[in-house]
Amino acid sequence: MSSDTIEPPAHVSLWRRPKDLAMFIFFVTLVPITLCIDMVPMYPTALDPYTQPIQKAFAFYLSVSKDPLMGALLDTVWFKAVIILKAVIQPPLALYASVSLYRNQTRQLALPVVAYSSLLVTVMIPMLSTILFEPADRIPFPMTDDERVRLACMYSPWILFPFWMLVENYRRVQREIQVALTVKTK
Repeated sequence: MSSDTIEPPAHVSLWRRPKDLAMFIFFVTLVPITLCIDMVPMYPTALDPYTQPIQKAFAFYLSVSKDPLMGALLDTVWFKAVIILKAVIQPPLALYASVSLYRNQTRQLALPVVAYSSLLVTVMIPMLSTILFEPADRIPFPMTDDERVRLACMYSPWILFPFWMLVENYRRVQREIQVALTVKTK
């Protein structure tokens, strides 16, 4: 491997790459979260016999969290669009990212992660704003301020961690560009 590349050697264990390990854990957990939480309200009724345990867990989550997004606001066009977008993008990207990170093949992964992280941070802003600031008469469950803050805290990793991934992978893309420019001028 040339000294002009920033790609670490393939034999470096994931355990020795803490940033990649953190992203790997994020992407590995993303598929079950997408399938078992985000998409549950979107499943067709024909799947009910197969999704009953997930439906029950989802109903329990709603009763405990009073999540207005996953409750009644799912019927709003903007939130349904977000869920469909996440359902289309997250599973394939998460699988690709998990394999790439595990195999230490991260050069081609940085730009898709920048795009995905930008999307996730962007959609999380109106979601958190809705949780924190939507007037009480416009949400399906009566929520105290403490419940709103608690729910926002539960959602906050979904903006903070993708923001970190955005910055980290943007830096990786920048380094690749610098290396390419340096090699090109030699």
